[in-house]
Amino acid sequence: MEPKGKLVVLGLLTILSLLVIMLVNQKEGLGDHYPALRNYISIIRQRPLDQSTSQSTKPSSHCDVIKHVVYIKTHKTGSTTLETLFNRFGFYHNSSFIFNKNGALGHFESMDLRKADVVKKLLPPLGVKEGDYARYKNYDTSAIHVRFYRDVLDQFMASGTRYVSSVRDPADQWESAFNQFGFRKVISDVANSNGQMIIINGSLKLPFDEKNSTLDAINEFLRTPEVYIDVLKKRGDDILWHFARNSQTFDLSTDIEPEQVHNETLVNRTFDRLVDELDFVIVNEYFDESLLVMKKEFCWNFTDILYIPKNRRAVKDTLPEETRAKIRALCRADTLLHRRFNESLCKKIEAYGPDFKKDLDHFRQMLNDVKSECSDVGMSYLKGYNSKMLNIRSKTNGNLYCKLMADKIEGSFKHVYNRQKIQIF
Repeated sequence: MEPKGKLVVLGLLTILSLLVIMLVNQKEGLGDHYPALRNYISIIRQRPLDQSTSQSTKPSSHCDVIKHVVYIKTHKTGSTTLETLFNRFGFYHNSSFIFNKNGALGHFESMDLRKADVVKKLLPPLGVKEGDYARYKNYDTSAIHVRFYRDVLDQFMASGTRYVSSVRDPADQWESAFNQFGFRKVISDVANSNGQMIIINGSLKLPFDEKNSTLDAINEFLRTPEVYIDVLKKRGDDILWHFARNSQTFDLSTDIEPEQVHNETLVNRTFDRLVDELDFVIVNEYFDESLLVMKKEFCWNFTDILYIPKNRRAVKDTLPEETRAKIRALCRADTLLHRRFNESLCKKIEAYGPDFKKDLDHFRQMLNDVKSECSDVGMSYLKGYNSKMLNIRSKTNGNLYCKLMADKIEGSFKHVYNRQKIQIF
């Protein structure tokens, strides 16, 4: 073949190779700045994304997209759904994530980061070799269980990082933890040692066995919580007993010791600090409203805040108000925390503007669309000790965007963790 012909063939092969790469990237959702937007448009069958909505639904041309975000994952507040959302955002923005390389799903849980040699526990950021600790900085995203040590996290996060967390009415959050972490088993253990009778202070006796309902178990725990919390402590589990009282305060307020949570002056002073250090707090009872306000503050797009719920129970007990009030009294610090950020969110919604209701309706329609197009519901499964969960998963033929949206947390975690861990230099 003549040299000129060889050049033509080589040129055609090069163009063909580039086209193949582009097609692969498009299929996997890895293209331009808003691949999720492109995929979403195809998912909802070409319905215009922002049709019949106000200008406030789109990022303002006068604001900068916030790409550096730490989400402090609090237990049983809708946090796994939010972790998936932040993982997906970071994946599409090629973010470097804070991960505990030796922790389950990258979590730090209750570790005191002030006392740990944190840098040696981290997965290196993208483009940095393992052990090059001087370059373990300027991380973009974190969405794991980690207690809120702002000063420690600031050492590793990029400049301008925004800090986010979530709270929930303690009556619902505590009930969820009671089921998830098997507090009923603590009662059973005490009952078994006393012939299926609960003996309190040497006199009060209450029959307790498998015939007792969850409500019976909750009311028994609330009768003398100190007894059962003490049993949890004696088991030697450094984490579990914290879920039995004020666990949201424990996750966020690292300058309050457990024995100090009854000092409301100190607690409120600490919450004042949290108001300053957290840039946004999502309130579980107003989940969609919270995300809509956060979208506007962070200059995000609607597709950035879409979600499909995770870890939703198939059956949930409805507690009487009397029992809910007892839980709120037990978790007084969490009740104050929830009230503080609930009031703050209400003010932010009022400040949003007249288009809030229209934007919220539009967002919820998008949520319905993406749930319908991306997810299926399979057989329920057990999680934790006795929580039966809905098995929501991506459709068999779903694209990467749907998989990141609908699959369990292990899916979105795997994509961001493996990309960062398996680096070729």
